[in-house]
Amino acid sequence: MRALLAAAPPHVAICLAIQAFAGVHTAELLRLAWHDLERRSGHIEITAKQAKPQRRLIPILPNLAAWLRLASHNGNERLWTRSSNRYFAAQKQAASKAGVSWKAKALRHSFISYRLAKTKDIAAVALEAGNSARMVFAHYRELCTETEAAEWFGILPASEATHVVRMTA
Repeated sequence: MRALLAAAPPHVAICLAIQAFAGVHTAELLRLAWHDLERRSGHIEITAKQAKPQRRLIPILPNLAAWLRLASHNGNERLWTRSSNRYFAAQKQAASKAGVSWKAKALRHSFISYRLAKTKDIAAVALEAGNSARMVFAHYRELCTETEAAEWFGILPASEATHVVRMTA
């Protein structure tokens, strides 16, 4: 994920981060405007019109907040202003540049797997992802460890990561 985000142009990296760290479907991302990330403090609000399959609030986790701070935007402007085909091409181009294979829905599936490993709360993750608890339990349970989840949700932009000061004993 680090390599993918580093290989992507900034506007693409921010969209990829939203998918990876909030589990947003690509179709939803393409319908979102910046004010959808600002309307409810600390949450992404996906309305019924934007949703696949249902309306929901997704918490903006600290690492996603760091990625969002990099964006310059207009509140009414869509997150992705170009065609959906250009977004799919941008995803594949970033993956190719990073040397990783691209799989559709991989970022969303990763979010759900890592979020469940972190929270251990099937119902909460189901609500955030817009899935049923049964689906989350059946397909995402015990695929990742807490340590792996901490690493996933610890991925920060380079500008933020350089501000981390390691403590010595």
